[in-house]
Amino acid sequence: MNGVSIIIVSWNTREIVLDCLRSIYDNTHQTEFEIILLDNASSDGTADAVAEEFEAVNLIASQDNLGFAGGNNRAAELAQYPYVLLLNPDTIVHDGAIDTLVQYFNENVHLGALGPRTENPDGSLQVSAWPAPTLLREAWRMFHLDRVRPLAEYPTAFFAAAKPPQSVDVLLGACILMKTKLYWELSGFDEAYFIYSEEVDLCEKIRATGRELMYCPQSVITHLGGQSTGQVADEMFLELYRNKIKFFRKRRGKVNTALYKGVLWSASISRLLGSRVSALLKRDGSEHVTTKTRQYRKLLAGLGEM
Repeated sequence: MNGVSIIIVSWNTREIVLDCLRSIYDNTHQTEFEIILLDNASSDGTADAVAEEFEAVNLIASQDNLGFAGGNNRAAELAQYPYVLLLNPDTIVHDGAIDTLVQYFNENVHLGALGPRTENPDGSLQVSAWPAPTLLREAWRMFHLDRVRPLAEYPTAFFAAAKPPQSVDVLLGACILMKTKLYWELSGFDEAYFIYSEEVDLCEKIRATGRELMYCPQSVITHLGGQSTGQVADEMFLELYRNKIKFFRKRRGKVNTALYKGVLWSASISRLLGSRVSALLKRDGSEHVTTKTRQYRKLLAGLGEM
């Protein structure tokens, strides 16, 4: 048996997850698979819609929102195949994408995990992998210094579709293929991360085993992004940085954690001052700027408790 258990966790993404499921069935041709979908107590009828259209899907309708990490772990407990594919519900699988990932993994058994080229809905590249987060890289990212010299990100050319698979530190959590056995040897996702940074932590655990993580541009998916989290954007913005701090505390030590919080404080002040200057000059009063200003104020207010 050489198939894949596709794990999907949904929350109020009814039509989007239906499109995702259709794309899997339409575009997977050579790989035996099962789909295990855990619905995190959606209120939009997701579970009923999936049950009606896809009888073959192993559906778990959770009465509680277990979060992304917890939901994936509960669903993965039912995996019957040697591979698990951790797939976001807001994705569209392109023709042969899953087949390509499984075939490459079969030919490179030393791998720890594998991820595809991820595209935006307009077909443009979506960053599909990152270097491992460090204090310097996070500071570099927060002050947008990758525009000067890539450090917190890989150069755009790194993701070129014509390139062979490349070794990376962290794969985008929207789509990760790995061995089921390894997933459980590493205890799956750390459920201390409700959402965000759980894939960064998992990739760190994989690299610690000496196994390689690879980005495979020959496999392509579309990732809509933010379809669940966008429904509660302010809280998810805080959750993003709450879990980044949690990752630093777990993986980088107390000193780096304190310094990282200092970076967040400085970057937040910088953004708020920039927004204030733009408003005074009447250069930008867009809804996006208003939203970001509100979110960074909330981050500053809550940083001491994170």
